[in-house]
Amino acid sequence: MRYLAKAVLVFAVFCATHVDAEPVALGLRLQEGATYQWLSVNERASESSTGKQASRSITPLSLTVLKATKEAFLVELRYGKSELSMSAERPEVQRFLNDAQEIVQSLKFRVVIDKQGQIQDLQNFEEVQAAVRKLIDQLANSLKDGLPEQAKSQLQGMFSSRQVIVGVLLKDVPLLFVGAGADPNARTPVRFDSEMSNPFGGEPFKATGVTTISSLPGSPNAFQLETRQSVKAESVAQLISQMAQGKMSKIDEENMRKQLSGLNIQDHLSASIDLNTGLSSKVRFVRTTSLQDKKRIDAREFSLVQ
Repeated sequence: MRYLAKAVLVFAVFCATHVDAEPVALGLRLQEGATYQWLSVNERASESSTGKQASRSITPLSLTVLKATKEAFLVELRYGKSELSMSAERPEVQRFLNDAQEIVQSLKFRVVIDKQGQIQDLQNFEEVQAAVRKLIDQLANSLKDGLPEQAKSQLQGMFSSRQVIVGVLLKDVPLLFVGAGADPNARTPVRFDSEMSNPFGGEPFKATGVTTISSLPGSPNAFQLETRQSVKAESVAQLISQMAQGKMSKIDEENMRKQLSGLNIQDHLSASIDLNTGLSSKVRFVRTTSLQDKKRIDAREFSLVQ
């Protein structure tokens, strides 16, 4: 499983080439002992010939700066109680999420973040890992038919590294720091090539996009950052070839090409960045995935409340 920074790819924007001058990154400017609080909204909606489904969760998140140095910050992240809502025909999923939230809310994540907003370490990894194992046990017991021991072992093994746990439990946290690597004085749109997570697994898709930075009228201590990117058509063609690999008949491969030919993935990131701290005061990331008659929209938003 890939770390979310690659899935969102917001940091890759600032590594783009073909710019006239070296960008001057804003950097994080957090005060030791300070606490910042956001309200996060996580939404998913899907639509197909069989109908529509939607889910939404609202969760408070707090960040306390335990230690500040010239190079990095040690912060403590905590999630509050979530308000969950989803399609009425999926009550078992809501029960699953309620169980998960109870354990996640009991955790404190002690995370090291550098000046550019990159997560460097999860200091209390063992504590978090133990809670994840407890969560897997609890969820396995809540399933109607239980969870096969092999599947349970595979889940436990999957969460055996810091990288995976950060990528799953803190996957959207980098959105809070998306402006730290940006040059607030840049006014020329920057085009870039990057990578986008592959919903089918395997190697990431190649993507192309553009980032624009602008001032916010009436807000001298903030600037606006907007990024749009989409998957390259040739990257989808490469996926088809990799999936075929001589394992399919020509007819099956042709059918797969027809099915995936309309695959389209687009990302849109919009963020208001506080010049005093480098934090996102409001940030929204939306991924839209379309294939044939199916469409799915995944959105995550953070709004600073203190």
